[in-house]
Amino acid sequence: MWRIILAAFVGVIHEGLDATESLCSVYDPFKVQPDNVKRVCSMGMDNLWRKLRAGSKLLFSGQFQIGGIFPLHDVNCKKLLPDTVQEVIAIQWALTHWNQNPANHHSKLGIGLYAADTCSRAQETVSQTLRFLDTVGYHEPRECRTENPKAKLLGLIAPKDFSSAKSMGTVLTTAELPIAAYTSNSVDALLEIGVHNVIATTPTIHVYVDVLIRVMNQLNEAGIFVSDVVDIEHPQLAYALENGDSSIIVSLLSPEEVLSSVARKNNFTNLIYHKEIGRQIDATADFVTYKNDDEIVGNL
Repeated sequence: MWRIILAAFVGVIHEGLDATESLCSVYDPFKVQPDNVKRVCSMGMDNLWRKLRAGSKLLFSGQFQIGGIFPLHDVNCKKLLPDTVQEVIAIQWALTHWNQNPANHHSKLGIGLYAADTCSRAQETVSQTLRFLDTVGYHEPRECRTENPKAKLLGLIAPKDFSSAKSMGTVLTTAELPIAAYTSNSVDALLEIGVHNVIATTPTIHVYVDVLIRVMNQLNEAGIFVSDVVDIEHPQLAYALENGDSSIIVSLLSPEEVLSSVARKNNFTNLIYHKEIGRQIDATADFVTYKNDDEIVGNL
């Protein structure tokens, strides 16, 4: 009886260790060497996905190296995230075109990709970043560097989520490394903590604000300005629309939602009159139609 229980207990421990070791293997980085980028990219997403699920690794380096930190798995380290796998493949294809260029090939300017998984955990970003920098000898003192240095480091690719990118930024605030970011969240996170040398492939929130200001200035110069700001829940919404001096109505809601709100709050009339073109909108009909010169033209 005791032997059976002891054997079962040991078996549970052994299986638990195996499961832990298999999950830990997802943190092992894989690299894409310039000479083999074409072969890796020819796998396609499905084949690469299967190899990653099976724990396969692509281990090698090139003359120049780029480090990328990606959330390839979810927080449980079990489920692969298809969108992230597609992003890694897209980067591999870009490197393929660069490395297959005859000028780059003969000049030995091949670029390799070092991809590391974080399992969508911000704290793992710090570990993977330091591991990559140590691999390429970035932190080695100049006096300790050998005559045959390792692959030259070109820069890093930041994770796409805000918290992970911010974790990477805390490690690299004093580094003179270019950091590429391909999402607005990662760019905002890096700039928020004062990281320099950020290369962004997507607009930041500051760019969006600047564009909005420029558009508003152009509208103002054209004589178009905001006349009234009326809440959609205002009890006099219908009256404001009918008697205001505005000829353009801008709303984040759909036309159906605006008309429905007007119909609920308009106790005097169920018709909205458009002053510019003499159009009446029936807000109580089963389907909304508009009238022009007493003739029903069609659906709004």
